[in-house]
Amino acid sequence: MDCNKKRNEHMKHHSSKVGILICLSAALIVLSLKTASAQHIVSKDQMEQSLHWKTAEEAIPVLKTQIDTWHAKLPGLQTGTPEHTNAMRHATYFKAIAQDMLRGKEVSECLENALPWAASLGGTREATFTSKSDLRSLYEEAKGLLTK
Repeated sequence: MDCNKKRNEHMKHHSSKVGILICLSAALIVLSLKTASAQHIVSKDQMEQSLHWKTAEEAIPVLKTQIDTWHAKLPGLQTGTPEHTNAMRHATYFKAIAQDMLRGKEVSECLENALPWAASLGGTREATFTSKSDLRSLYEEAKGLLTK
């Protein structure tokens, strides 16, 4: 009987240690995930800041050419087709970037601010109409055009 009592006390003590270790392990995992996520965000922000963006004077003509090019494609495309929608999305995105730049905002900020306009085709559709991968492609395309 005395042996069982000692064993039970030992098991309780052992179980509490295991519980504490599990809680500590879980906390460390959560902390490391948050730290890794924050490091990823910081490195992306640092990478974006290290880009050499064109000035507004250099960028506006590039954007105007893109807007004109995408608008010129529209008459030859059937309304509602993926090709037509893609042309509209491009024209809308580049126009929104140009408008923000004319308001004096930084180029990198303009690219982000214009994404909802591209996603909703200038407010004519729900923003969820456009996939995140399409928006990321547009962003990368604009970034390539607007960096030196």
